[in-house]
Amino acid sequence: MMATSKEVAKLAGVSRATVSRYINGTGYVGRRARESIEEAVKLLNYRPNRVAQSLNTKTSSSIALMVADISNPITAVYSKAIEEVAFERNYNLHLCNTGFELEKEIRYTHMLLDKQVDGVIIAPSGKGTAHFQTLAANGIPFVYLTRNLPEVPADSVCFDNVDGGRKAVDHLLSLGYRRVAAICRDIDRSEHGNRLDGYLLALDNNRLPRLEELVMYGGADAESGYAAMAQLMVRDAPPDAVYTATNMQAAGVIRYCKERGLSIPDDVAIASFESFSEMDCIVDPPLSANVMPVRESALIAASLLFKRIAGDDSPPKEIKLTGTFVIRRSSVGA
Repeated sequence: MMATSKEVAKLAGVSRATVSRYINGTGYVGRRARESIEEAVKLLNYRPNRVAQSLNTKTSSSIALMVADISNPITAVYSKAIEEVAFERNYNLHLCNTGFELEKEIRYTHMLLDKQVDGVIIAPSGKGTAHFQTLAANGIPFVYLTRNLPEVPADSVCFDNVDGGRKAVDHLLSLGYRRVAAICRDIDRSEHGNRLDGYLLALDNNRLPRLEELVMYGGADAESGYAAMAQLMVRDAPPDAVYTATNMQAAGVIRYCKERGLSIPDDVAIASFESFSEMDCIVDPPLSANVMPVRESALIAASLLFKRIAGDDSPPKEIKLTGTFVIRRSSVGA
């Protein structure tokens, strides 16, 4: 049978109120009393009732990370970094995978409200904002990761989409490729400062025409990259190089080329906005892409969130990070 706070108080020779202050960190507890309580906790193997604590203190000692694609290697880096910060602070972490689906994003938001989480780090799908308005209305602090939604102001940690896209396409153009296709996300049709804008900026800077038939839209996943590549390569004048907005789209492009016997980069070169982070070493051929400060961005987001949980009410901060473009065999060959 589990020990109770009453038994801890009795063994430590202090009041239950003192035990409560110590466990919840809600008030001063003298050194001698603290040492007695710690000894009693060890002897009784006492574990606080976190559910009761959340009801009494209106906190849950938990935060959440809401991501769009749990299968993406970059997400693994985010998750690990944020979990480490949460663990150090004695917080539990809820991981929610939305799959870029608005319905799942909304359901997870309501679930987190029911669980009274103390804060949320959100990689939003960009398909809606009303549910995040609900978070704000209920006083739950949150931080955007990878995408900012100005309609619902909050701290944000994002990458410079235009800079990263321009670097990737500039690289392909510098190698002499002139029919460079772009495989983008649906969100890039409307999002300000998106990954398509970097592609277009590179074309403009090199005085090349913007050709609509070379721009494809779809999901951020490998299947979308594969499907877009299939459409591009049956054109009368297929591209000689491809820029992808995501690493997973690039994976789909590479798979298509391998299945069709196309040589990379001899038949078609590939460069992406983002690399596979810690999984770069297993991609074949290695992908020319921006290596983003993924872990750093997650740690910054976690720091911002815990400051908000602690009561920081300063205006929202917008932090934009840039990556380093790394040239690999998908564009330059052996």
